[in-house]
Amino acid sequence: MFTHTKTCAFFIYRRTPSASLPMPPDVADAQSVSMAADWKEDIKARTPKGWYGLATPDGWDQLVCDLHTAIKALFPDYQVYQIKEKFAALRYYCSVETDPAVRTLIQEAEKKSVTICQVCGAPGTTRDTDRLLATLCDTHAQVLPK
Repeated sequence: MFTHTKTCAFFIYRRTPSASLPMPPDVADAQSVSMAADWKEDIKARTPKGWYGLATPDGWDQLVCDLHTAIKALFPDYQVYQIKEKFAALRYYCSVETDPAVRTLIQEAEKKSVTICQVCGAPGTTRDTDRLLATLCDTHAQVLPK
């Protein structure tokens, strides 16, 4: 079962333990992807007081973790201002985003985000119905309001 919370004109989908929609078969491996266990805490620690920090859908966890790791390798002490979904794509704002190498990494991740389901991480496409834009796989597109 998926529940949604209406925030402005967007819906945020939350996975509940009793999910009635199956995960697509090609996501089985994505469930076992190894991510640095503490990457979310690291991002939280890098977010200055008064900024938003991490607010992305679960399906993009691997993408955000990889981007964070790549930026951290270039700038070990960088700060994260906001990481979010906007218009069905990733947005990543940080203290070093004007560096050409970091800008390239962020742009590549933003382009890739519109091909990854926000819910499960499977291949997806941007869906548009009424006031909602979301990048979803065929399975999770079924929960969109008609």
